[in-house]
Amino acid sequence: MEQSQALAKHDADLDDESKLSAVFTLLRDLGWTFNDLFSAFMSSGNQQRSSQATRFLASHGPSILDSMTRRKPDVVHGWAIGEISGVLQREAAALSEMLKPGTVNLAGTVSAFSLQDISATVRDCAPTLWRLLESMGATKTNASTRRNRALVYTTIACMIAQCRNERSNMFQRAMSFWLYAGGAGKQQFDVLHHAGLCTSYSKMTQDLESLSNSMLDEVRSVAKKSTVMVVWDNLNIAFKVSEQRMTNKAHFDNGTTASMIVLEGVPVGTLRTDMVPPRVYRTIQLPFSAEDVLPSPEVSQELANAHLYHIVDILFNAFPTLRALFNDKNPVPVKDRIPLHKTRHYALPAMKIDESSLDGTLDVVETIIKKTLDLNDDDVKKQGVILCAGDQLTISLLDKASASRRDDTVFLDNIGKFTEGQPGLFHGFMNSTRMIANEYWGGAGLAPWSLWKANSILGRKNISCGWKAKQLAPFWPLQELILNLSLPANILDAFRLHVPNYDLDSWVAKVASYEEVKSIAEKVQRELTSRRKVYTMRRKPDDERDFALENVILFNNDALTLREFQHAVRDGDIGRVVNVLTLWMLEFRGTGSMPKYADMLYRVLKRLKEMHPALREAFLRSWLVNVTGKEGRFKAVDLLQEHLNFWAKLIYMAKGSNRSWKWLSMVTLCIWALRDVLRNVQSQFKVRHNGTSHTSPGTDNEIAKLRAYLEEGEIQRFWPARPHNDRVTPARDLIAQGASFFNTSAAAKQYRRDIRRATFKKSSTSTQTDNPANPQDSQVNHEEMDTEKSEDQSGDTDDELWAQMEELTPEELAYDCDEYTDAAEFNALIDLAREILAADTD
Repeated sequence: MEQSQALAKHDADLDDESKLSAVFTLLRDLGWTFNDLFSAFMSSGNQQRSSQATRFLASHGPSILDSMTRRKPDVVHGWAIGEISGVLQREAAALSEMLKPGTVNLAGTVSAFSLQDISATVRDCAPTLWRLLESMGATKTNASTRRNRALVYTTIACMIAQCRNERSNMFQRAMSFWLYAGGAGKQQFDVLHHAGLCTSYSKMTQDLESLSNSMLDEVRSVAKKSTVMVVWDNLNIAFKVSEQRMTNKAHFDNGTTASMIVLEGVPVGTLRTDMVPPRVYRTIQLPFSAEDVLPSPEVSQELANAHLYHIVDILFNAFPTLRALFNDKNPVPVKDRIPLHKTRHYALPAMKIDESSLDGTLDVVETIIKKTLDLNDDDVKKQGVILCAGDQLTISLLDKASASRRDDTVFLDNIGKFTEGQPGLFHGFMNSTRMIANEYWGGAGLAPWSLWKANSILGRKNISCGWKAKQLAPFWPLQELILNLSLPANILDAFRLHVPNYDLDSWVAKVASYEEVKSIAEKVQRELTSRRKVYTMRRKPDDERDFALENVILFNNDALTLREFQHAVRDGDIGRVVNVLTLWMLEFRGTGSMPKYADMLYRVLKRLKEMHPALREAFLRSWLVNVTGKEGRFKAVDLLQEHLNFWAKLIYMAKGSNRSWKWLSMVTLCIWALRDVLRNVQSQFKVRHNGTSHTSPGTDNEIAKLRAYLEEGEIQRFWPARPHNDRVTPARDLIAQGASFFNTSAAAKQYRRDIRRATFKKSSTSTQTDNPANPQDSQVNHEEMDTEKSEDQSGDTDDELWAQMEELTPEELAYDCDEYTDAAEFNALIDLAREILAADTD
């Protein structure tokens, strides 16, 4: 069989050779060569012959090329390289044109940077190059799931385009900003620039300056076309110099950063300047009544309903099966939600102005209005009232500045005519957290319960806390201890005490209806979170009181209020936020140590009642911002400014001649663009910038340990004979303490008109002409003067408050999931930045 096939093939080959010989003989007779025949056939002008040639190549072209390669590979390869080179040159030219930034402003180029779009451009403009890269990068094994090869091919194509034309640097520009935002130094820029991955350092600085100018132009344009508000905060920058000289020394500068926020839904001119009451006296006249101080019955009921919601919500957090069954039965309280929107906000240039003084505050306002926003008298009058947000000291200084300029005839100098102070809610949250911690901290001793005891049981790092502590307690550990550990443990233990057989797990497994859950939650609220319960308990003689339980109940109530504020801010429900502020005003006053914060809240709540409706609406709607436009992502305005300060310090790592406030001002204008580039580039390359989900360690073990202690010691059960009950210092009911203050003559004295008259005091050296015209007026009430002096000096002075306004640590800022969602990677970012700084300094 095989022999017959071989013979048949041999015969066929002989036949082919015979035919081939006949063809070549015919060609010689005609005077042609095979090349003449093939050339004439391929270049024939005859329509029929041309069509035949086209069909021939379509059918047999690849096989002919294969045969040629087998016969003479070097000839075919040389020809192919020449042809492909021409194709690649044309594709590279087209690609270079497409990758030029063009006339689009730099801010638009940076914000629109997309590797997916660039990859699509490469495929369209340079398909041959793309196929070559794919062929070179392909392997016989399965493709790696950890690396997207298309991103590598896109990067190579962008590097080739820049080699052809330095202006084709769309990709390199974005990478340069990413490197700068990540803290790369000049040496890293030089190396990567020569590798084609980024622009040079000098080019990056030019682009950064161009970006800064572009952002400033946009800010000024928006300020003239929109109703805006401003927020500012102090920024402390350490300038470290390893080799100090007389003209270049290590020092610490105090400056100011600011932001402009657009008030959505408020047309220009809506907030007329006549909506701000004229400043007749140095102090603002805000007489008060009981309605201005005490929460109304409606507010009290809304807070009680909110507490009940949080009690159930804590239970649902601990038992997800209950949430799956009854979550729709426990809706989030709603009072006055800010409509969901994406807040437009712009960073302003940093200012080398110390805002902690009256002159500094005036300079800050003048710099922002006149120099940065480029607004004149007519612009501000058209704009209307400008809300100015900040911390307590910022608002206090703004008020004093307004008072000092109340008689100025130049409109822009009389800042009280067009500004309205708005205290930051995040600083209120921090101060309330510290207030609760100080009141319930206790101390090292035998007291059955205190926050110190909870902190000690969990083996956490010791914290210097309490009203007599010499330094400000850290915010983040306290917030976590109160809201994430102690409060959930107390509430879950309270449920255990009110379910059948004191077995919470068994009850949860058998619960049949939400009404049963709500019934137990209401018992928990009445017995273990209600101030009324404490009022009743404290009517008993001391030997019949359970001081530890009283403290726990008051703590539970205050902690639930703190949790309500936290959730209300995230939900954007400004009505619920104001409800909490009403209580905090009393509590801050009740501490006896925070009068300025209490006065600030009294003023803002009183002003809200008297404001023009349009101004009040704008004030409330702008108290929170939402930079993402997503549900549950609202945040306080002053927290947004703290984030700007953080990113400014992280990104601002200039050395040498660039280490200046001029450079920092340029950087802060671009801070959000640089931050977005940092995130965008890492997202494009599939690298997590700060994580995609919250990865903080779980608290189940800590809560379980606290619950075990509460159960073992029967802490939340009434027990007058409790061991070491006499070692407990009863916590104050701060709301009752604060309310009682408003029954004294010193209440809101700074907001009441001073009816006393200044007189000359007669002395032994005075002459008869020194006597006042009215002898009766010479009787000065020294007791009243002493009382006022004591009141003015109570609590913290401005200098003491400023000294306490330590900037937030990264760990304290990290609780905001909008900015930092992965604490571990966030801390790694901080450590990396510090290493870069240390290495450069060395």
